[in-house]
Amino acid sequence: FLLVQPYSLALAQDVEMKISGEIHRGVLFYDTGNNGDTRNVDNDNDPSLFRFEGLLKKNPKVRLGGLVELELAANSTAQVTQADETVSTDTFKIRKAELYFQTKHYGTLSFGKGNTSSENTSEQDISGTFTAAHASVQKVGGGLFFANSLGGNSTVRVNQVFDGFDGLDRQSRIRYDLPLMSGLLLSVSSIDGDQHDLAIRYEKKYSTLQVKAAASVTDTASNGARVNNQVSGSFSVLHNTGFNLTMAGGSQNTKDGDANRNPYFIYGKVGYQARLNNLGFTAFAVDFGHYDELRAQREYGESWGLQVLQKIVSWNTDIYISYRNFRVDNVALNVEEINTLLTGVRFQF
Repeated sequence: FLLVQPYSLALAQDVEMKISGEIHRGVLFYDTGNNGDTRNVDNDNDPSLFRFEGLLKKNPKVRLGGLVELELAANSTAQVTQADETVSTDTFKIRKAELYFQTKHYGTLSFGKGNTSSENTSEQDISGTFTAAHASVQKVGGGLFFANSLGGNSTVRVNQVFDGFDGLDRQSRIRYDLPLMSGLLLSVSSIDGDQHDLAIRYEKKYSTLQVKAAASVTDTASNGARVNNQVSGSFSVLHNTGFNLTMAGGSQNTKDGDANRNPYFIYGKVGYQARLNNLGFTAFAVDFGHYDELRAQREYGESWGLQVLQKIVSWNTDIYISYRNFRVDNVALNVEEINTLLTGVRFQF
């Protein structure tokens, strides 16, 4: 009989464990012109998830951490469709499973599945209404089919015409972030499938103004994707009066066979935050986006929306309502407009 000393228990004294997450549920009503319905959904703008993070505190100069983030979105707003009225679409996926080494003077090296450098660069938004709506408008109602002139469904979905070009998402990659310098952060990553990206971020609070901005360049020329490279970015400013402005845009260089398309988008949001009660701020916003040639040549989509969000600070909760209209212009495609109304609650813990 051999008694083994439980060394791992002693090591655990130097490890800090954090568990966090959020539950985000809502009710989505949609009207496609020939069909309307109400669905219980999980808002893909900021989906329900659980996060587990471990941090080794033994060495103050080099911090070793591990992060696992799991998404559990029952009936995601990005996937609901009028073609399936009875069976909900549930999504369970690993968003992040990564290790990272973090130093004060040399930056952070991350490897595993996680945010690429370009992730979120077109979704910088401090309007207070990000949870309800942002530049990637296809995340609410993206799976819906546009209705054709005969009263049926066309073969074209919202997410084929509208896309916020938000970088290379979360993938298995190696990412390096330089140290933060006066609000500036430069990062680069190499992603499985021979993809690469570079991003710059800026965040700073001045006496009367808060600024958040990002821009990225992606290279997928050697990959099987339809795009050679992509440029996208966004900025958001919030004045101490509560008025705010958010802008985003991007363009793609498509590969041979799609070379006649020149996809791009531009998006803007104007908002206002006010202290109308003791719960927390109330945010109001109106937005508009133009999305050009994402699916076909000489086709564009336009979308506008209204959002109202109430922050309940003592409960770590947001409640909101958001309206959106989708319209497609294509001489070869005669389809109806789509209208959506989403109301939801997000609880963070």
